[in-house]
Amino acid sequence: MNQRRLVLSDPEREELEAMRDHEARPYLRERAAALLKIAGGMAPSVVAREGLHKVRHQETVFIWLNSYEATRQVRPHAARRRAFSPSRPRAAGDAGAGASVPAPVRGEQEPVDAYVAGPAVPVVARAKRDGRVAASAQVEDWLAAHAKPHHQP
Repeated sequence: MNQRRLVLSDPEREELEAMRDHEARPYLRERAAALLKIAGGMAPSVVAREGLHKVRHQETVFIWLNSYEATRQVRPHAARRRAFSPSRPRAAGDAGAGASVPAPVRGEQEPVDAYVAGPAVPVVARAKRDGRVAASAQVEDWLAAHAKPHHQP
């Protein structure tokens, strides 16, 4: 079987060694170490199986090698965008792009009483009582059974 080889110049080797020893991002240190082992004569499949702290798929190491051979640099991957932010309301048609929008302030709404922190029915019941949502028969029954005047501080 024909083994893939990587031939490095002295400056390229020094750059990879510096990255392996000093780079802040661990995944770049790992890639540099894998490339140095391949340049030292180890087969990429062996590097994937035995040459790193964590076993990697053979295809992963080949991707690193192909990328390095094409650009002669270990390139960081693109940063991942967060998929969801619970504090940010979504506008119609908003796919998550744009500047962060602060969460809306509750304003002059009444505080949530301690007895409401239980099951969901009391919470929905208060929303129904205040005219914020339509209610089911279960909520209507709960409202009738627990009707009490609203506490004003």
